[in-house]
Amino acid sequence: MKKIILQLLLSSFLILGIAGTSSALQFWHIDTTGTGQTNASLNTSIAVQDLFNISGIGYSEIYDVNPIIGDIDGTFKNWGVWVATSSDMDPSYQVDSMYQLTGIYEFGGDVTLGGPLDFNSGSLDIYLSKIGTDVNYGTVNNGDSTTYGADDGILIGSFDLIDGSAVVSADGTITDNDDNVNIEYLATFLEDDYWFDSTTGDDLSDIDPISFLLGFSNTTAVTGALPDGAEDELYAYASANGANQGQAHNPPGAIYITNNGEFKLAVVPEPTTMLLFGVGLLGLAGVSRRKNA
Repeated sequence: MKKIILQLLLSSFLILGIAGTSSALQFWHIDTTGTGQTNASLNTSIAVQDLFNISGIGYSEIYDVNPIIGDIDGTFKNWGVWVATSSDMDPSYQVDSMYQLTGIYEFGGDVTLGGPLDFNSGSLDIYLSKIGTDVNYGTVNNGDSTTYGADDGILIGSFDLIDGSAVVSADGTITDNDDNVNIEYLATFLEDDYWFDSTTGDDLSDIDPISFLLGFSNTTAVTGALPDGAEDELYAYASANGANQGQAHNPPGAIYITNNGEFKLAVVPEPTTMLLFGVGLLGLAGVSRRKNA
């Protein structure tokens, strides 16, 4: 009888492990009208199979390191903005189309010069703008709160960072490798009537709990100068949110970054349900043991 009990216990662990994996969401769309259109083929929808392509700029600071004396471990913070340039189902979707999707973010964590960046906190807000009203990404407004135009428009989603990694060189600059910055987020807010599963027509904001909609951002970052005026604009946003190293290109203290990458969605099973399922199986194993003791 011990053999049967062990099999039940093992099954519970396997089920918990499988249930904890996220599944990439395919065929989803954003209804740019915000009226709950479930049809992804409408010209007012941004149709996506797997991902959005994004392009952006960032500013990063590294603290408490001094490579001259061999002190290479410290912390970092990064602030930035991006714009979606196309989706994999809508390659014609561009910045100058009828709508614009933008993101504004900040995150931080631990760093080792010549080694990894380990992200441990951060947030991302996504905005939808429409031509003729608030499509302003790439504009410079003397460093005011528009943050390069990325936070104009309607806030349609907010995400908290749950994990991330990258690599930096010994001088504190980003290592130029493909997909060298990988970030995972959990949604904390999705505006009703904008985000949809195109296959089922389900409004993704109805996921319960909403925090288990997961966003992936994979970017290739290159250290370098930003367009004219962008550095002032971006540093104004960063300094209002904790930056203090000054905005000169002075690695490892402060660097500007340009990046290109992807933004994806996935749905993660709700962990309380997984836990109860596992406990139920463990309980079953315990019952078997008692009945046959």
